[in-house]
Amino acid sequence: PCFNADYSLCDSLVGAGFDVICHATNHAMDKGRKGLINCAKYWKENYPQITVLGIHDTADTSTSCGAEPVILDLPDMKIAVLNYTYGTNGIPLPDDMPYAVDLLDEEQVAADIRRAEELADFTIVCPHWGTEYQKTPSSYQKKFALQMTEAGADLIIGTHPHVPQPVEWITAENSNQSLCYYSLGNYASTQKKALSMLEEMAWVTFHVTEEDVSISTENTGVVPLVCHYNSPPVRLEQVYPLEDYTE
Repeated sequence: PCFNADYSLCDSLVGAGFDVICHATNHAMDKGRKGLINCAKYWKENYPQITVLGIHDTADTSTSCGAEPVILDLPDMKIAVLNYTYGTNGIPLPDDMPYAVDLLDEEQVAADIRRAEELADFTIVCPHWGTEYQKTPSSYQKKFALQMTEAGADLIIGTHPHVPQPVEWITAENSNQSLCYYSLGNYASTQKKALSMLEEMAWVTFHVTEEDVSISTENTGVVPLVCHYNSPPVRLEQVYPLEDYTE
């Protein structure tokens, strides 16, 4: 399937309070060069305050072309956020825009993370990866998560499989440690498989000192959610915290 959302989705995301948008997914090129450029242009012209990751209409924002990783400069800390996808469903990137979508290239990702660690107090990587509808992470996810951790990633938040996957602490041989959410599942959908109606909201509490920023093991984990919709016709009604969902 090739997807295409109305511009009003951008408006709704901003209205809901999102500050960072991760656009590197396997569907990033579904509407070709024009679709990607239109998307990037809409964000720039209407919401310049929003941080958009994963796609590039010009080379000067891509780390593969020498740009610096995106750093969120918060009052108490600086956070680097990186976003990549495993591919674009076989749709090639434009010949004159090889930088259009940030892909999960081992060398590039590791280099970006190492640079991010130099510039920021904390590094978050958001990979679009894994096998659809698989409840456990693939060997590919496990390998890449370990490499990201070794390079310096502090938090890994994964998407794509459409179902929740485990959350675990990862420790690399160089003693670097990260918290990895392999897949949050669907935030909002009408997919009919029961497990696709359940999802995780990553809940992370930062411990900030003058020396460093780390993840507090208390008040960190997941908030379980559930998508509720009518059928037929399939229409999303609401996303509930699982604890508030009735029998």
